[in-house]
Amino acid sequence: MSAGIAAGFRSWLTELVENCPRPIVTDKPVDVTDILFTDASVDRWGAIHVEASTGIIRVYSREWTASDRERWNLASSVASEPLAIANTLCCCVSPRSDKHIRIYTDHQPVVDALSSDCAKGYSYWRLQSLVRTLPCRISVRYIPGEDNPSDSFSRGDVSEDDLRWRIILAESWRKHHLPAEPKKEVDGLAGPEWASTASNPLRVLNSFG
Repeated sequence: MSAGIAAGFRSWLTELVENCPRPIVTDKPVDVTDILFTDASVDRWGAIHVEASTGIIRVYSREWTASDRERWNLASSVASEPLAIANTLCCCVSPRSDKHIRIYTDHQPVVDALSSDCAKGYSYWRLQSLVRTLPCRISVRYIPGEDNPSDSFSRGDVSEDDLRWRIILAESWRKHHLPAEPKKEVDGLAGPEWASTASNPLRVLNSFG
């Protein structure tokens, strides 16, 4: 063994003995760049897209396509809400690696499903598969339906000139977006998907349950 190779082994063994800690993730987290509020109804889906850097707001309100109606039971929120999120991601934001997209939805099960290792419902699994193929960071938060400014656009009963949805947006922004990060996100630790269902053993059942 040459002197150079022996010196290399000694250096390697010295590093092993020192056992210095190293950070698992060295990249600095990307700040939220795009904020999306989504909602769905049996007839259409709606979304509000806010660019964090510019404050530009874009509104989307579109009817389901014939293909959507053929493939999905859109009378069920289990199908319509994940599809609305998928449509919003595909048409609102360019999925670059420097993006951190924050999605707000009033459909709690989709938050649990996306946080699980493998979503059990087919519609949730399809959305989970889409999210994991995109190069950007995507985090999802739940907001109550009355705080969701995209609700009226999913029903098609409001125009962009209406001040009511802007008031709801401003209030929801203050209540839900400005506070510190919650624990439950797509890329963070979260409880199992069944946490929000009646099969949750920790949930108190009704007297008739």
